[in-house]
Amino acid sequence: MEDIPNELISLTEEIIEKSQKLHDTVSDPFLAYGFDAKLLEKLSFKELNQLINLEKKTGTSVLLTNLTKFTTLISQLSKFRETNNPRDAIIVSSRDSGTTTLINKSIMLIERTKASKKRFHKIVIFDAKNHMTSSLTKTSVASLVHYLRKEIATYEDSDNVGVVLIDHADYIAESFVLFYDSIKFQLPDKSFIFVFSPPAWLRLKSYSISMGIDYYENFFVTRFTPTTAKTVLNTLKIKFSSGDKILPPFTIEVLEKIANTSYGSIKSAIKLTKHLCEECFYNNVTYANNTMVKDLAALMGLNHYQDLLNIVQKEDLTRLTILAIIAIKSIGFEVGATYEEIIENLELQKSTISYYLSQLEKKGLVSKRRINRRAFYRLNALIAPFLDRIIIPKFEEQERYVKLQNLPENF
Repeated sequence: MEDIPNELISLTEEIIEKSQKLHDTVSDPFLAYGFDAKLLEKLSFKELNQLINLEKKTGTSVLLTNLTKFTTLISQLSKFRETNNPRDAIIVSSRDSGTTTLINKSIMLIERTKASKKRFHKIVIFDAKNHMTSSLTKTSVASLVHYLRKEIATYEDSDNVGVVLIDHADYIAESFVLFYDSIKFQLPDKSFIFVFSPPAWLRLKSYSISMGIDYYENFFVTRFTPTTAKTVLNTLKIKFSSGDKILPPFTIEVLEKIANTSYGSIKSAIKLTKHLCEECFYNNVTYANNTMVKDLAALMGLNHYQDLLNIVQKEDLTRLTILAIIAIKSIGFEVGATYEEIIENLELQKSTISYYLSQLEKKGLVSKRRINRRAFYRLNALIAPFLDRIIIPKFEEQERYVKLQNLPENF
């Protein structure tokens, strides 16, 4: 029986303690980046740019890139506000990439700078996920607008609120036009920023094409740079090393395996390292190996990303299109796409489409349920981060218009 190194015991205890506090989610991705979140609370944006070792501290330039994109966007909105012509914006960001925390920290940074006190009005965040009901009707949209106005009014200097950021805007994608028209009518002096996932943005674009609306013309559209396998690897090397030495139970080969398996999802990588540490700790194993990573990844459902890669690499446009359609209709309430919608968007025989759907079901990429005798196919939630990075970008290259129905009421 091997002796367990003290480093492994302390590291395992730390990860288990943190994972319990996080309730299996990543509320502060800056811990994962190997980047001290307090730096964003103390330094100015200019000082952050001047940090010589910033890229080493973050493990990648992705965090700073997205931070720059957000502050630039706020600056653009501020210039239009000064001309009494408020403009609005859309941020497109992959899921499980720490967008909410990044935006929160960025707002703190903006509001602390001297320049912001002169140029920027107050920025508030409204989380649509916490207020939206599952029935997308005029009544539910009116209630959401009511909650939004009420939340703005809670701020002491509510009259100085100039920018309202709608987080988790996927939940209003189906009724976006109705919601947007309502808030612009009731709050004409505010600028709004909507944060959408890539599938939700595709949903919005498909609707805009059918209605003859050009959202690129009406909004500033900013795409956040997604975290990649390289981002995760650099992060893990910083987190689990002391000097030039990788701490047990990890080796550089194992960290590379974790990074490639998580495919850019920080949340997935942290969960995988947590389970791996527990596995080694409770089984009295000093060093993990790639087989352990593979087995744990399979239990977590992380092995599906290879299936998605195969679809892209083989240029299997039929499966790619089916997954994209289902993904677009699996946002927010995750009701999924109907069998009829999938058929309408593919010029194939029903039997052929049924075969492809059954294959995707067998691989665990999609699931089927019946609502009022209609078959709905929805995405496996575990593959959403991978799909944002693999399938959706490839589907966008086709520049296809997708015909989709609205959600059924009271589903």
